[in-house]
Amino acid sequence: MRARATAPAKVILLGEHFVADGGTALACAIDARVSAEARPRAGGTVRIESRMGAAEAGTAPGDGDGAVPPALRPLLFAARESGAGGLELTVESPLTPGMGLGSSSACCVAAAGALLRLARGSEPPIKDALDLASRAERTAFPGASGVDAAACAHGGAMLYSAATGRRPVGAPGDGDPCSPRLVVAESSRAHSTAEAVARAGRFRDANPSEYSEMRSSAGKLASAGAHALASGDLAWLGWCMSENQALLARLGASNAELDALAEAGGGLSHGAKITGAGGGGCAVALADRGRAPRTARAFLKAGARRCFTARIDREGLEFP
Repeated sequence: MRARATAPAKVILLGEHFVADGGTALACAIDARVSAEARPRAGGTVRIESRMGAAEAGTAPGDGDGAVPPALRPLLFAARESGAGGLELTVESPLTPGMGLGSSSACCVAAAGALLRLARGSEPPIKDALDLASRAERTAFPGASGVDAAACAHGGAMLYSAATGRRPVGAPGDGDPCSPRLVVAESSRAHSTAEAVARAGRFRDANPSEYSEMRSSAGKLASAGAHALASGDLAWLGWCMSENQALLARLGASNAELDALAEAGGGLSHGAKITGAGGGGCAVALADRGRAPRTARAFLKAGARRCFTARIDREGLEFP
């Protein structure tokens, strides 16, 4: 038996960093999908293959863990917790790791779906796959807010906070003139989530009052942006994104290269900002069908390593 699942990547339009500290974020899944396939394997071991490498370990915690690279340990955790026994897990992704697009979360969600399908012989509920993926992700990122995994599992757009969980947000469909296009530009280097979170933590500890005001402002921008997205007001949403970029720059999440990309992309779109932890990774611009090609060219001219245009993926975890 072979069990397959796919999950979308994500972008955070508003509120990253602050969502990990109790704030609110506006996130959406994008139509760049990760796929995972799980199949039984004799010998009582788990073998994992992905673009991040390959590794093999036992089905019991601690059995061969030292030979597994850190990037693959969340997948090993998910494989063991799924109850599927000895297996082979192959994960394929179009995403560049460390770009702030939820690559690790999408991999965990797709893998969790495939593993539970293999173990149970039927498609698991999304909530079960999300729970397993979230626990797996936290083996590498204990402070993960949960927003990335939720966006990858459920698809669509959503407001998210630790207090309220996921609140779906409507968005114009592809046939609507106000249907958003997200132009994503990769910078020259990947980010380190741990380093970026530590940098934000140092700013918070040194400037508690200012940080509290910034978190409040980011939450208000996320709520306003959700209303703008639902109503198809891309200009308003883009303005919120540009305002959020200023907060992230003050927090230390941006850098000269990302600032330049956000400025270049924002000049021809409705607004632009970094997405994800920062310090590297991607900038994202909000555009419509007419502005997307010009925005992509502006990103490339400003030095983006790679650029692509995405749409909101409304499907989340799927079992092809």
